[in-house]
Amino acid sequence: MLDAARLPEPLPYYRQVIDFCAKWGFNAILLRVADDQGSALHFASHPELLTHKHAFTPAELGDLANYAAARGIDLIPELEAFGHTGFITRSQQHSHLRDEHPDGIQLFTGIQPLHDESMSILADLINEVAAIFPSPYLHLGCDEVNWGGSDYSAALIAARGRVGVWIEHLNQLNALARQAGKEMLIWADHVLVHEPEILSGLSREIILVDWNYWDSDPQRAAPGAHRSLSIAGAAQRALEAGFRLIGAPALTWCRWNLRPGASQLANIDAFAGYYHTLQHPANLGVIVTNWVPSRFLPGALWDGLAYAGEALNADLAGRAGFERLVGELFGAPYTSDWADFFYSLYAEMRPRQPCASPNIAAFQSPIWSSLSDLLALQTAAPTAPARPKLAALLRQAERLAQSVQRCPDDFNSLRQSLALLEHIEWRAEPASVAAASGGKSGPNPALLLQIAEQDAELLADYT
Repeated sequence: MLDAARLPEPLPYYRQVIDFCAKWGFNAILLRVADDQGSALHFASHPELLTHKHAFTPAELGDLANYAAARGIDLIPELEAFGHTGFITRSQQHSHLRDEHPDGIQLFTGIQPLHDESMSILADLINEVAAIFPSPYLHLGCDEVNWGGSDYSAALIAARGRVGVWIEHLNQLNALARQAGKEMLIWADHVLVHEPEILSGLSREIILVDWNYWDSDPQRAAPGAHRSLSIAGAAQRALEAGFRLIGAPALTWCRWNLRPGASQLANIDAFAGYYHTLQHPANLGVIVTNWVPSRFLPGALWDGLAYAGEALNADLAGRAGFERLVGELFGAPYTSDWADFFYSLYAEMRPRQPCASPNIAAFQSPIWSSLSDLLALQTAAPTAPARPKLAALLRQAERLAQSVQRCPDDFNSLRQSLALLEHIEWRAEPASVAAASGGKSGPNPALLLQIAEQDAELLADYT
């Protein structure tokens, strides 16, 4: 998946991703076009929407879709049509359509469902996206929706019930997608897990995409996670209700910064292993999601995609992807040093505190940028030291770089991600924080300048 909605990246990079995915046996890529953060497409029908500075023209995305199709890749567009619709409701012209949770929760706020204006805008956008992408599918989001707080929605709920509004909104979206010649996909967290009563009235034409980014055992839901339904339990519920189904693990999501940890490889394995054994015509396979590109470096995660490609195509053979990657991408012999590097790379990654369960030990250090951040770090519980391990991995990467014969920029991106993580840990070490904040005497300008200079050097090294 390419999360262009949160950060449009250069088209040559997207073509490189398409080439890589085609080589590694993927047959589809999900292109997330719009989200709360903005639209990666300049909509001709609604130029007033919140649009990224570097958003693409319809012709550019059409060319990208054709480039993918020529390489056996179906580029499936995703357009948010309930929650994550800030690209519509943050625009001045349509701000009155913004919905919120009755408790005032403002994260992932929805657009007012079934409102005449909402449905008119969504119909225009669906038709425009459908005309650009030749894919037979159109993903319309509908995950993580906070809604029901507006007077309009409150009246709808009073008249039809919350489940009834969900059913009618999704079925109307499906009708719009069908009119545009597309089959509709949705994220299935609400309809499959949190409010499964919706399933009874939902059109069986809709394809459910079950995202679960934390479970490593398909038969058991992880304790303290976002849901009590396992990967297998969710799949069986969908199939028994008569729906087609796609599984969706993640390589990266909001739990991680720069590099994912070993638990994400286990998450991919759990889906790959279970869906390989799920002999059912409504099982459409697995798509690996890859969220928020502002948190990782382009070209630094080919190893994760190689792992996923091998796991999905050969049933739990993901680690073979590391050996293939080293030989085919980097043109180097796969030695025990390479194997140890990749295994250690995932084993040593720590999660960011956001999106991580409290029972997860040792979080990645925060990236402080102000005196108040420093003072907060001084009073926070100390984290386990990680810098020596990161420094050792960085030295190992520098040794391995000598054997890289092809794509040195991609390997350098991987190395730079380690350098950035090591630098983040050093900045947050108790001694660094205490010295920078200066205690009672106030901030230490010399040390703050040194830190700023090192920040700038790392940035210059990457750019």
